[in-house]
Amino acid sequence: MRLRDRFLKVWRTQNPRMAIVRDIAAAAVIVGVLLAGIWIYAGQPLSQAPVVSVESGSMMHGPFRGGKMGIPTLYGEPPFGRVGTIDPGDIVFVKRVRSADDVETAFGDGSREGYGGHGDTTVFMPNGSNSRTRVIHRAMLYVEVEEDGCMPRAAQNPCVFRIREACNPEFSVWAGNANVDKYCEGTTDLVTLSLNREGLFLTLTEFPCWNRGCEAYTSAFITKGDNNECADQDPCSNISAPVRLSWIIGKARGEIPWFGLIKLALYGNDSYGNGASDPTAGSNWKLLNATAPWDIWLSLLISLGVLISIPMVLDFVGNLRAKRKAEGKRPPKPPTGGPSSEFPPATGETGDPRAGDERRPGP
Repeated sequence: MRLRDRFLKVWRTQNPRMAIVRDIAAAAVIVGVLLAGIWIYAGQPLSQAPVVSVESGSMMHGPFRGGKMGIPTLYGEPPFGRVGTIDPGDIVFVKRVRSADDVETAFGDGSREGYGGHGDTTVFMPNGSNSRTRVIHRAMLYVEVEEDGCMPRAAQNPCVFRIREACNPEFSVWAGNANVDKYCEGTTDLVTLSLNREGLFLTLTEFPCWNRGCEAYTSAFITKGDNNECADQDPCSNISAPVRLSWIIGKARGEIPWFGLIKLALYGNDSYGNGASDPTAGSNWKLLNATAPWDIWLSLLISLGVLISIPMVLDFVGNLRAKRKAEGKRPPKPPTGGPSSEFPPATGETGDPRAGDERRPGP
């Protein structure tokens, strides 16, 4: 028996046990193909998952920054389900980056827009630690130095800082029309800037020393959550040191909304702060161990209901078609009254051919 014939025999089998094995194998193949496609697109090594599940509300958008703090923003009310921004429960695809040029910053001159703002959103290991929870925040600026490992404010050979975004004519506008030429050309001065671009803002004060003791500096990104007041490198948040390229796992590219809540329901998301970071200051639901805005939970439940109902509907339609097809193949039933009940013979009431001879003329 040829391989094709064997395959068709298994595929069309009516054996219940064989059918279960067939369905499991088909599902495994489909999942394997999808995972392979995601990995190829993301370009991640096999040791690194090409997706992350969002836990906190640091990238959420809404009319109030920081939730019930009541700090107004330029963002309006998010749509139901909050598709298009990064929210708790989102599963985000992570595309690998190989150089600093692969990342567009929020205050750069690139055209990249995603998740409600300019620039790329990066996924990185805070302080380069593989044991800490990954952070998914927007890349705001790239501050580079001529020599990695230099010391700011050093008496000899201090760091020369350069911000390539400052060479963009619009950068001065975002900086409140301040003179930013020195950052474009390179300067030994510590970086002090206040930037605002269509709702995205960043404040740097004597970066990278932040009015504290300076440490050796390496070219790195300044990152920040859209829903946070301070940059990740600011002492008021102290999430991570300036993010080096080697710490970046990738940049966010696309998402599957809501379904990450299934994982969070098992493992929790304490970093969401019991809903205090929801920028809509709205209601939050807690199911099992996960807390998220009510409309995100409701969107997940509706989606699960639709996915569960699809195979049931397809099975019902398939059975209905099979039943109609079987009924169409049945032979027609014979007439119940016999031929004389519908078509009386024309030769006479008795059906005897000789009954009609009485009306024929003789020879």
